[in-house]
Amino acid sequence: MNRGYAGFYRGFYLRSSYEYAYAKYLDYHLIQWGYEDQVFDLGYRLYKPDFFIYDDNGNVCRIVEVKSRNKREIEKALNDLTEIHRKYGIECELVSYEKLRVIYKQLPFTLTSTIEEWINSNETTISKVASGSLNGHYSMKHREDTKKKIGEHTRKLWETDSYAKQRMLEELRKSGLSQKGKIKIPRGKKDLQELRWLLHCNKNCIKKIL
Repeated sequence: MNRGYAGFYRGFYLRSSYEYAYAKYLDYHLIQWGYEDQVFDLGYRLYKPDFFIYDDNGNVCRIVEVKSRNKREIEKALNDLTEIHRKYGIECELVSYEKLRVIYKQLPFTLTSTIEEWINSNETTISKVASGSLNGHYSMKHREDTKKKIGEHTRKLWETDSYAKQRMLEELRKSGLSQKGKIKIPRGKKDLQELRWLLHCNKNCIKKIL
């Protein structure tokens, strides 16, 4: 996927020119859509699909993942979409570059012109780095309701034995922030706590002797 061109469209931070092309296709047909609206726990990883298609009642009726011509990425995405359909009963579709070429034949503008439009837009960056100020979430703060949803999701995740939880624990252990799933107390604070405990015990022992 051409990740060198990412930027904002209709308030959504799209990560490739192909995603922009698909969003333009949806808008042309007046299809209601959202971008990365939900995260799914597939058991082996957390997965956030690209596009969510909504019906007239505001319900998700289809999930679409946009991929390039990379066969490995396509195969991986197909497996994830199959798992979403199996676990959550939502129709899923993968749109590759080849499929974009097909659906754009029915439009009054070409896929090439749409991609060039995205590349030349003031809302995009040509840098391939998606960190720092180039990241779509840079300097953006979560709303309180968003923080609450994240907290609820995290609590539910920690109550399971899913692969996603194991990955979180693994990364925490690597960073030195946890030990067996518990937050590790820094060495200095731990020594101070142990010293206070010893002093407390000594005082109690002296009182008993007296």
